[in-house]
Amino acid sequence: GQTCVAPDYLLIAESKLDDFLQQSKNIIQEFYGENPMARRQSPDYCRIVNGRHYVRLRQLLEDSVKNGAEVVLGGDHADEENYIEPTYLANVDVDSAIMQEEIFGPILPILTYRSLGEAIEFINAREKPLALYVFSNNHENTEQILNRTSSGGAVVNDVIVHLANSHLPFGGVNHSGHGSYHGEFGFRALSHEKAVLRQSRLFSSIRLMYPPYTNLVKTIVNFTRKFLV
Repeated sequence: GQTCVAPDYLLIAESKLDDFLQQSKNIIQEFYGENPMARRQSPDYCRIVNGRHYVRLRQLLEDSVKNGAEVVLGGDHADEENYIEPTYLANVDVDSAIMQEEIFGPILPILTYRSLGEAIEFINAREKPLALYVFSNNHENTEQILNRTSSGGAVVNDVIVHLANSHLPFGGVNHSGHGSYHGEFGFRALSHEKAVLRQSRLFSSIRLMYPPYTNLVKTIVNFTRKFLV
């Protein structure tokens, strides 16, 4: 989670929440261990980059719980190790601190919805994200989300991988950034394209702008306008 394109919250259909939590629990146990101590000792699970960011994340977690959030998965942490295990929060207050900033850590607030329109409205009511991830096998629903929301980039049925594709522009929109780079897009964004027009020495269209405005000039101008407008 310590990257700018990591998910900062999850929107999931209310009817799918329980199954999602169970599947997530199974995967975390498979990846890092059956219990909190085993996960803490796992050589495959990293620590928060430094003490300052660890304290920030711990405070976000504590503030969320204080404001009514429920830790439905994980929650274990150790100050001496800058360690926070993968943690899911349910019943999160949308006005709480964790919903106001990029998290940059292994904490995932979970919000439920009853209709797709409700989820789209929630996304559009907030600042435009740097990345939007859609998990669905329903093409119509996927296209509806992509067409009715705005984000710097989007990935369907995966996360973050668009960042590694040099054939895709990477950047934000409005609050999440301005412009794009990577590959050719980066070259164009960070270079200046100088416009150069070389006029013929035999004929210059600028002469049509000078008086006298004869009938011939008017005819030429009117004819040319058909191709310019």
